[in-house]
Amino acid sequence: MLALSESMFDMAEASRPAGGAALAVPFLAEAAWPQAAPQMVPRDHALYAEGDSARSWYRLLSGSVRVFRVLRDGRRHIGEFVFPGQFFGFEPGPEHIQRAEAIEAASVAVYSCERIERRVAEDSAAREAVRNLLLERLAAAQERIMNLGRLDARGRLAAFLLAMAQRKCKSNPSGLVAELPMSRIDVADYLGLTVETVSRLFTALRCAGAIRLPTANRVEILDAAALDAASGGTVDTAARDSGGEAELRRCA
Repeated sequence: MLALSESMFDMAEASRPAGGAALAVPFLAEAAWPQAAPQMVPRDHALYAEGDSARSWYRLLSGSVRVFRVLRDGRRHIGEFVFPGQFFGFEPGPEHIQRAEAIEAASVAVYSCERIERRVAEDSAAREAVRNLLLERLAAAQERIMNLGRLDARGRLAAFLLAMAQRKCKSNPSGLVAELPMSRIDVADYLGLTVETVSRLFTALRCAGAIRLPTANRVEILDAAALDAASGGTVDTAARDSGGEAELRRCA
């Protein structure tokens, strides 16, 4: 994907209303984006690899994706898991510095960076959409860095499970369930732990009555308070929905 030009960010900043309040433009509004080309990606196949030309942004339509980098010592570091509706593929330069692979069969919308830049230059709604998207991604990256730096192994896994359950909450109002399409190795490489540590922590949480594991990819959270305490409250379980109820606690 081509890197976004400086003028693109200048225009995004210029579109910021006085006082820093966000414009009422949904950042996923289809009208704000150029037409996308759909693409299917089979399980474990790469959408792009390190060193590939970075000419597009991507939005996941179905399935799930892992974005990672192989370090010099051969270890793999997963920077993010991508789920339907989320954008990914942003790069600071003309080439990809990470690799994106489908965890399961996935479909993506592919947006040309060149067309996005043209749209942003012409459309204030598109400028606001891009600004909101990039600010949201920056905030998520900062949160992840903070969590990895301050939480122990148990806290990292607890926060991960709560975040995954929160993502599925609205579609599963009967209880907190984390659906994990990724492997335990994927989880370990995402949390900066060994797979042995991750497996041991899953067992410890199950034995403590905090979770139930009906299958390897389905985690039923029985004691959300225990996970919240282990994670140091880093997952916003008090996020309010339109009805004023706490999202996670409403689903527990």
